Amino acid sequence: MKPSASGVAAVRLALPILAATLAAFGGLLTGGVLYYRDISLLHRPVRQVIRAIWHSGHLPLMDPAMDGGRHLLANPNYRVLHPTALLDCFLGLDQAFAVATVLQVFLAGWGLALLLRRQGASLAAARLGGLAFALSGPLLSLGNLPNLLGGVAWVPWILLAGLAARARPLTGLPLASLLAAVPLLAGGLESWGAAMVILAISALLSPERSRGLLAVGAMALGSMLLAAVQILPALSLLRGSERGLGFRASQIFYWSLEPARFLEALVPGLWGQPADPARWWGGARFDSGVPLILSAYLGATVLSLAIPGLLVLLPRRRAGRTTAISADGVAQDLRHLLIASGVTGAGLIFLALGRYNPLLSMGSDLPLAGALLRYPERLLSLVALPVAVAAAVGWQSMTRAGEMRRILRAAGPGLLLVAALLAGVILYTLSGGVPLAPELTAGRRAAAAVALRGTAGTALVGVVLLGACLWMAGRRGTRHLAGACAAGVVALDLLVAGVGINPAVEREILEEVPAAAVHIRTREGAGTTPRLLRLAEPPVPGESIPPGVEVAWSRRSLAYRIPEEFGLGTSLQSDVDRSAPLGNFFLRRAYEQAAGARRERVADRAAAAWEVSFAAGTDAVPATADWAATVFPRAPVLVLRRRQTAAPRLAVVPRATYLGDLQAEGVMADLLEKLADPALDPRGEVFITAPTGVSVLGTWPVGEGAVTMRSDTPVGLLLEVELPGPGLLVVRDTFTAGWRVEVNGDPQEIVRTDMAWRGVVLPRGRHEVQFIYTQPGLLPGAFLSGLGLVLIVGLPAAGACRRRRSAVQAAPA
Repeated sequence: MKPSASGVAAVRLALPILAATLAAFGGLLTGGVLYYRDISLLHRPVRQVIRAIWHSGHLPLMDPAMDGGRHLLANPNYRVLHPTALLDCFLGLDQAFAVATVLQVFLAGWGLALLLRRQGASLAAARLGGLAFALSGPLLSLGNLPNLLGGVAWVPWILLAGLAARARPLTGLPLASLLAAVPLLAGGLESWGAAMVILAISALLSPERSRGLLAVGAMALGSMLLAAVQILPALSLLRGSERGLGFRASQIFYWSLEPARFLEALVPGLWGQPADPARWWGGARFDSGVPLILSAYLGATVLSLAIPGLLVLLPRRRAGRTTAISADGVAQDLRHLLIASGVTGAGLIFLALGRYNPLLSMGSDLPLAGALLRYPERLLSLVALPVAVAAAVGWQSMTRAGEMRRILRAAGPGLLLVAALLAGVILYTLSGGVPLAPELTAGRRAAAAVALRGTAGTALVGVVLLGACLWMAGRRGTRHLAGACAAGVVALDLLVAGVGINPAVEREILEEVPAAAVHIRTREGAGTTPRLLRLAEPPVPGESIPPGVEVAWSRRSLAYRIPEEFGLGTSLQSDVDRSAPLGNFFLRRAYEQAAGARRERVADRAAAAWEVSFAAGTDAVPATADWAATVFPRAPVLVLRRRQTAAPRLAVVPRATYLGDLQAEGVMADLLEKLADPALDPRGEVFITAPTGVSVLGTWPVGEGAVTMRSDTPVGLLLEVELPGPGLLVVRDTFTAGWRVEVNGDPQEIVRTDMAWRGVVLPRGRHEVQFIYTQPGLLPGAFLSGLGLVLIVGLPAAGACRRRRSAVQAAPA
């Protein structure tokens, strides 16, 4: 009989995992704020925008100021419909971020512990497996990648509900489908796919194969129906963004899993701490200087248990015949989980290798495949799950019999192999070497060797202590303490290695202005104090951006917006999010293709369009009368150039020349030539680049037309326009699908102007112009999600009614 995960057992599993998770994020308990990398660069500011739109009474479909118009709900990375978004209703911005991160890491570990317990693991083995997953380096690394965490953390719960649904489809499928839809709401297609593959393999291994596969298929279909409200808008966004154009192989396999990181899975801090530049010496090995998954450390103690856990899958020869693994104390269901998760993990590693895998480097530039495989290293976060399962199986199989000789014989291969590798690294550092490190100066190499010797030595101590716990498991008087001892050793091993993965700073520091920050000016409050947009590293005391600097244009940036809470508005940062509308992509591509004075003029045009007053680039373009160069003291590649004039967001121009479809051959080159013309006055002439369009040849003087803003919401603009003659109304917000315009109540065509903006041709006179935004795919997606909800609730209810009716009919009169 399998042990059941009763309420008491569930609490006993939850408490140590919760305590360990809180310890891993101790900086948040003392009032710290997560900031590293994507948190401060993208997710925190976007989340503030979403919160503000919700509080204004609108659905967060679009923010007109971000990228000149960025989709919010349609982009699953922003998690508008994810369950963790509910925290915004009760908590402040930073508190919601902290609770969502800690809660999901805890749920990941607790869910796996409950899953292991359900499949037949002992309480000690389940607890150990949950801790191994929750505190693993790859999972903790998702603290600064909340979009990935929003999928990976729910995989154990999907597996738990999916296995239950296989036994009782009518009552289990609704919950299983709901949980399986959660990763899709965060764009976690890899998490959803991994869970489905594990369930499918497990069904193939079960006696009721057909029933199990049918349940998995119904669960997958139900989850996609429930998540259709997110999937269909996301597909629409994909088609209308740079991602829809496909990627080159170098873009797809950016952040591939470096094969040398297999050693990092065993040796903590093999290249230092990527979040701390002073203690990071592996930058030359990785794209962008740091890996996507900051830590690949799975735990020396965990791997010491996972090796014997995998070895129990080998058939044993006894009495001349092959015996089942159940002789080693591993339940059949637990063995199936190990096989299914192990096969899936091997497939994930195969894909995560990316460009280092010769079988993936051919034909990988297909648009769909590229979108799914981009940043393949992110799959490493899911590999920690099968390793944790193997560790739990290893502990279960070794300690089941309680005989010292059997325990030591089974544990020997794993303990000796891991200890030998760690000892080898320590001996190598004693000679002054740093394994697999790039070229380093003598002083830096010596410091790196000392640091690595310390982390490897700590891991080796953990392996020794784990051996002591196994020794306790073989002694009658201490056997009942062995499981808690092993769980504590594993937790300490992973917690010590996890220090620095999710650095936190005091909220007040976020209001400082370090040299690595990017700043902008708001339309609503140009006089507000600039504050932090991006913390690439903790600020250095005494360093700040020179007073008055408001915008920095970095090497790979074009358009981005920070919320009003920061006293900011619209900056130039589009390379961060390739889901931005195509207009921004065209404008950035034009900047990349231009050179010299032409590039400066294109940059000037872009800056005018977004109402910025500063821009920065890596090019040493001589300052003109409108620009004043300023160089960051610690980042000399960032050159700020002040611009004294900026075109307004709303304008009317007398002349608009139609050049043709921007994607047609030669149109972009022609447009660049015209933009580079020194005689061009952007206040008097713009260029229409759209599949259809007409030229406007008004003769009235520049500056005589007027535009009055009557209403400005995230989903609409209401303007009053007065023209002395035929002209073009230019709204310097992104030209993207979903917008429509009415002029005096009648529908009118929107034309693309100057690559990226929206324009409307108007006759002479006074007009009321209303722009209205509707998210493509949202209504059909909502209908399908509603249909899915009715089905998963209605079918079990109908089944219950049918059973009740049958019971009544069968009852004796």
